[in-house]
Amino acid sequence: MSRIIRVTMFGICSSAIAVGAGCNQDVTREDLSDARQDVIEEREETRVARQDAQDEINEERNETEAERQKVMRPNFDELNEEQRETQEARKEANEDIAEEEQETREAEQEANRIEAKLKAQQSRDAYLKQAQAQIHEAETRIEALEKKSENLEGAAEDAIEAQIEELQDHQERLQDEIDEMKSVDALKWKSKQAEVETAKQALAKELAETK
Repeated sequence: MSRIIRVTMFGICSSAIAVGAGCNQDVTREDLSDARQDVIEEREETRVARQDAQDEINEERNETEAERQKVMRPNFDELNEEQRETQEARKEANEDIAEEEQETREAEQEANRIEAKLKAQQSRDAYLKQAQAQIHEAETRIEALEKKSENLEGAAEDAIEAQIEELQDHQERLQDEIDEMKSVDALKWKSKQAEVETAKQALAKELAETK
């Protein structure tokens, strides 16, 4: 008798999963689109598995009923075999469906994770705009001070150079904190917010003092 033909598992091996493997890597809208497509395909695989399973079970039931309806005395060995195969078909069908449903759940979870991460990235990047603007302002101020120092000598020149050094130190510290925030999983970016804020305030103070 025929058996359940196992549905080829699509598997969650798309770029969404590839991203999942590197949790600290930023995701893109394309990753989210791929993950949502995975969900659609997994749901379709589950639907096909259910339909195939029902078709196979119906076939086995029909064969069992045909054996019962024989005009002559039925062959009970064959009848028992038909019943056993119907039960086996149902068991295999349930296993196939359960496996497909599990893969669908995993695809949905991955799509949700990527969507949440993309939103977190957008929030993090919006927050960092001010810090990055300060970095740029410090660069501009340093260039202006360097140009100013060209016409100075002695103590005046030393004072300008000290200001430049202080600005560079605070600028580098803020850049390091920005890089550190970007290095962690985007979903955890707020765990680094306090350090970035401290560095921002220190650089802002230095910028105010060098006007």
